[in-house]
Amino acid sequence: MSLVQIIGHGERASGIGRQASDASSYRCHIPSLAGERYSRVMSTGTGTSKYRCAQCEQSESNCQCEKYCCLCQSVIDVRLCTDGLMYCEPCRSACDYKTSE
Repeated sequence: MSLVQIIGHGERASGIGRQASDASSYRCHIPSLAGERYSRVMSTGTGTSKYRCAQCEQSESNCQCEKYCCLCQSVIDVRLCTDGLMYCEPCRSACDYKTSE
């Protein structure tokens, strides 16, 4: 007995040219809008802050990590940049890193 017969799809599951209107096909078990809703929810950003901390994966406003420049260890004017690491203003300008705002 094959796995397809055990789960109850019989020979219909083996057809390559199945139609989407076939209610017994596997693809129809998931509502068509479910994938769209899931993608929309999962693709939402972090609001106004589009970069996330590489350590805690939170937006800059929600990050509770110790804030210091990863290059020079300065704690003055440190911001989260595109790579998820924090840099001070001199290091950001020298390396051409962009902040979220």
